[in-house]
Parts: sequence; C-alpha cells; structure tokens
Amino acid sequence: MPKTRILFYYLVLKNTDRPLAGTSTAMLRATARLAAETDAFDLTLCGDQVARPEFFADGRRIVPLPPPEARADFLAGFDIVVLASHMAALDPLPKPPGQKWILLQHCWDLMPDIPARLAEFDAVIASSAMHREHLLLQGVPADRLTVIANFLDTGAFAPAAEAPSPLSLAYAGALVPHKGVHILVEAMRQVAAAEPGASLDVFGAQDMWLDFEAGYEQRLRRAAAGLPVRFLGAVPTNDQMPGVFQGHGIFCLPSMCETFPLTVLEAQACGCIPVAHDGGGTAAALRHGDTGFLYAPNTPEALARAILTAVDRLRRDPAMRGRAVEHIRRHFDGAEQTRQLRGLLASL
Repeated sequence: MPKTRILFYYLVLKNTDRPLAGTSTAMLRATARLAAETDAFDLTLCGDQVARPEFFADGRRIVPLPPPEARADFLAGFDIVVLASHMAALDPLPKPPGQKWILLQHCWDLMPDIPARLAEFDAVIASSAMHREHLLLQGVPADRLTVIANFLDTGAFAPAAEAPSPLSLAYAGALVPHKGVHILVEAMRQVAAAEPGASLDVFGAQDMWLDFEAGYEQRLRRAAAGLPVRFLGAVPTNDQMPGVFQGHGIFCLPSMCETFPLTVLEAQACGCIPVAHDGGGTAAALRHGDTGFLYAPNTPEALARAILTAVDRLRRDPAMRGRAVEHIRRHFDGAEQTRQLRGLLASL
C-alpha cells in the first residue's frame, strides 16, 4: 500500500542546527513520533527559513521552500498538507483537487491570512480545551475543531539527580518585546532586594524571532546592569534544552500571550517550577499552586510577587517538583497525542 504523503509547512521553520522556536519544535516532535510508530506516512517538513535539505534516519526530510514558479507543482505532490498557523508563502496557491488541509493552530488567534481561506481546511487543531473555545469565538466551525496538546520526550526532559536552588531562575526563548523579558528584568530588582542570593540566567537571542525588534536585546542588557542577571545567548540545539531546566529551580515566562507554551511543559518535566503570566492559554499547561504559578497583571511587581511566592513554596514544599514531573509524564508524554494525530490523519 502506498504511503500517505504529508507536508508540514511552517513559515519560521529553520534547519535543525539553529535554535528553534516552539512551533518548529512541536512539529519536529510530532513527525518523529509518527515516523517511529507507523510506516504509513511519508513525512516532509518545509519552511521559508530552511536553507538546505536535511534527511533523518527515520525517513523524514526537511526541504527548502521552492521558488514561486515551482510551488504549485510542489504543493500538488502531497495528499495532506498541515499548515502551522499561517498560509504565508502558500497563500497565493489554490488548493489542489482532492488534497486535505489541516490547520495546526499554534497561535492563540487566527493569523490575518487564515480567515479568507478557513473554509478550505478540513480540520483545525487547537492546543487545549481553552484554545478550542477561543477559536470557536473566532469563527472556526465546531465540527472541524479537534484538541491535540503539545507534548515532549519525558525521557530527555527529566529532573536532575540533585535539585537546584529555588533562587536560581531562568528564562529561555526569543528576546522580543512580546515575550516580556523587560518585565522580568525589572522584576529582578525586587526579587534581588528580597532574596540577595537570587540570580537570573537569560537564554535566547532576538534573532530567534522572524520580525525581531532591533536594539531590544541591548536595551535589556542595559536595564540589567548591576542586577544578578546573565545573558547566555541562545541554546544552540534542542538537545541541550533539558540542561537549562535541570540546572534551575524556577522558570519564568512573562510573555504577553501564549497558546500552550512548550517551555512550561519542559520546565515541569525537569522539576523546574514555572512562573508564567496568565495570558492566552498558558493556564492549561500547569496546575496553578500545585505544579507551577500563574500571575496577572503582567507587571514587574506582580511577577516579583509570584517569583517570591514560588521560592517560599519550594522551600516549604520541595515535593512540588515531583508533582510537576508526574503531571507532565501522565498527560504530555506524547502517547495520547500521537494516537490522536494518527487518527486524524487516517480519517481524512
């Protein structure tokens, strides 16, 4: 029986030797699990930022986006196309006859290029029940919506043998304004005043985001002068991400809005307690007060209070780390999510 040819397209996908954003990571994990569990699919990933082809031992491939004049023929070579949040470079192209489209909606809101073509999608994937309700309000038909959460490899993302200090804080992600890193830097003034041993390690760079704001990273560095804050650059590869969380007691995510943040899952899997702004669908990724903490409004004062609450709780209740690990292993290890994705693909 011939394999079903599936294209996963994401505007911001890059080659894997460069730091990857959350949606790229989610796509790579999902396709790796599919390839490991079934040989029914021929899996291709593509994105505007891919510079050269990559081939994986499991049969997956990453390919550059063809030039405009060749894209219609390229698109027609697949049975199913999974588009991550954007039409982007594929927007001018008609949907080939008989082809099935899935919108992997990793952004909280529909992107501007989606509503005009929403009727062409055969299925839309939301990241959580919260996200599903939000997309219903944006006009996505209920009969096309399905919930498949992000997941991770709990073998790789696991706690260190020795728990790190609750005073060791980390941020990991793009250094762009909507991620709120400036709020975290300002919060560190209050945290350091209340807990002189506290420190923050910032992992990331502004060019991890496609349309980054020039100069933002330098402004962050100037604002952090005199504070216990280190800027350590982007984590080179995803394989090194577990070490970030294993080496810190608290992970801070002051982002303005997230859909279902992978970093919050990854932190909990490593026993690193997340403190995250309660914006978008972030609340679905943790159990507030039990495996992590939410805060609002997104101000330095509210974030500082939440960090200090987390520090105090970890001192009094170190078993919180274990609950966070178990929460992820029970709900987000990928087994159920891969079963759901396989079922969706097979149903089209």
